[in-house]
Amino acid sequence: MVWAINAVEIVCGSLLIAGKYTRRAAAGLMVICAGGIVIVHAAKGWFVGEHGAGGVEYSIVLFFACVVIAASASRRAEARLV
Repeated sequence: MVWAINAVEIVCGSLLIAGKYTRRAAAGLMVICAGGIVIVHAAKGWFVGEHGAGGVEYSIVLFFACVVIAASASRRAEARLV
């Protein structure tokens, strides 16, 4: 499972850097973030503790950053159509 998560993060991150398929790449990263929040971080509370062993706030920031990227990508696509 860890190898699959790493592969998705590398591929989606590379696509975001290249500016290709940004909505799909952001959606893939949102799935990873949501899974990490539910499976790992939610039980540890809101704040990140020492050495990265902790809460959800950083994952939530990453999730909403992906939401913003996906929303801006759709607006750019709409602007090209007009």
